[in-house]
Amino acid sequence: MTKWASGRILENKKLKEYIANLKAESTADANATEVEPQKNLSNAADTPESKDYAEEKEDQDEQIINAFQVLNDVTSPGELDFTNPKLAILMSEMRTRWDYVRKREAELTELETHLTEQLQALHWHTNSLTRNRNELNQLFDGRVNLIRQE
Repeated sequence: MTKWASGRILENKKLKEYIANLKAESTADANATEVEPQKNLSNAADTPESKDYAEEKEDQDEQIINAFQVLNDVTSPGELDFTNPKLAILMSEMRTRWDYVRKREAELTELETHLTEQLQALHWHTNSLTRNRNELNQLFDGRVNLIRQE
C-alpha cells in the first residue's frame, strides 16, 4: 500500500509540473536581476517572508518526496516494520519526559490548591481587620461624642 501510495504521488502529473516549474523559476531567478515591482492589489501579498517561504517550499517538497522514497524502500507493501535501533531509546526518553511532566503537573496542582487556601485565609483576615477597624472607629466616635456631651 505504501509503495502504491508513493508511486501515485511520485507519478502525479501536477506534482511533476509543479516541481518542474519550481526548478525553472529558480534558474530564472538566478539569471534575472531583482527589480522591485510596484505595489498594487495583485502583488500586495508578496513580502520578503513569502519569498523566503517559497524558497523553503521547494526544499520541503523535495524532502517529502525523499521521505516517501525512503519509506517505500524501508517497507514492503503491506508491512510496516521499523527496525530503527534509536526508536526504543527515543520512546524510553519520551516516556521518562512524560512521567516528569505528569509529576510536575501534580505538584503544580497541589501548589495551586495550597495558594488558593492561603488566599482565602488572607481574605478572611483582611475582612476581619476591616470589620474590627470599623467597630473601633464607631466606638471611638461614640466616646468622642460622650466626652463632648459631658
